[in-house]
Amino acid sequence: MGEVHSGKRKPKWLQDTLRDATSVAEPKRPVRVSRPPERFCSYMAMVTSILDSEPSSYEEAASQQV
Repeated sequence: MGEVHSGKRKPKWLQDTLRDATSVAEPKRPVRVSRPPERFCSYMAMVTSILDSEPSSYEEAASQQV
């Protein structure tokens, strides 16, 4: 791996940190990436179905969702 030299001297703590980071082994298990929960999906499906059916009153819309 090639190093890029900027002409400035790196501080000792940075060199030590970089050396420590490269000496750590790869994780044995793959790291899981968490996905945020899908919020309001059922709500959006319900609203979409109400909009598509175009009920004339609240009672009619409520009876369709049961």
